[in-house]
Amino acid sequence: MSNPPVNTKPVRSAPPKVSRSVAQRLAALAKASGALDPELVAGWQEIAGEDMAKVCRPVRLKKAGKSHTLVVSVPSGAAAMKVQYSQAAILARASAYLRLPGLKKLVIEQSGTIAKPEAKRARWASRTYTASTVPREEPVAQPPARDLDEALRRLRLSMQERRNAP
Repeated sequence: MSNPPVNTKPVRSAPPKVSRSVAQRLAALAKASGALDPELVAGWQEIAGEDMAKVCRPVRLKKAGKSHTLVVSVPSGAAAMKVQYSQAAILARASAYLRLPGLKKLVIEQSGTIAKPEAKRARWASRTYTASTVPREEPVAQPPARDLDEALRRLRLSMQERRNAP
């Protein structure tokens, strides 16, 4: 007495890959939030210039209609002034690099974060003190002068010794 085979459901197919849906959602979120274009980050040193790239970093690209705004972050007010003076050059190079003719405005955000940790040293840490190049001789201890004439004589003698010293 053998039992007839039981009809079962076929094997389930594998679930869809997470990367497919996550990539689409992340792209939509990045577009909605104005997240930074990776191409901009990769070429920032070329766009901003070597000295400006040390002072500021790109944060996001904002789009309003046909125009775009580049938002950069700087650590201090002095850095903000430096970026503001080179604003036209940065915008021109960024517009050409990203192929965005509508990139017309640069917004500077002062973040207060320092780009390099070694920049937050004590102000006097870089100062070095060197030893004197002239060898100093310890003065010979003499008893105090008895009167003014002897004190003046000692002073003249020490001045002559200094003049004649090599």
